[in-house]
Amino acid sequence: MHCDTKTILDKVKSSVILVTDDCEVEYENIGGIPAEALSDDVIVVGIEARDNKVILRLKKSGIEKNDLDVDWVKEDMERTGMEPSFF
Repeated sequence: MHCDTKTILDKVKSSVILVTDDCEVEYENIGGIPAEALSDDVIVVGIEARDNKVILRLKKSGIEKNDLDVDWVKEDMERTGMEPSFF
């Protein structure tokens, strides 16, 4: 099952603490969380509650987006005349 993090967070009415390998940052409410903190390359690996606060444990997803501007793609497009298929 896939759940959009923002859909869940919109329902939270308390303070939120985001925990990563690097740090732990508390936000007074959902509106204070910067967009890049919950970008597409971040996944939620744990949710818990402590002292009336929601704690989200985050990590980088490790999935790199396809980049059609890298050299090997350009070379392949010149050679074949088509964009590469990633399937």
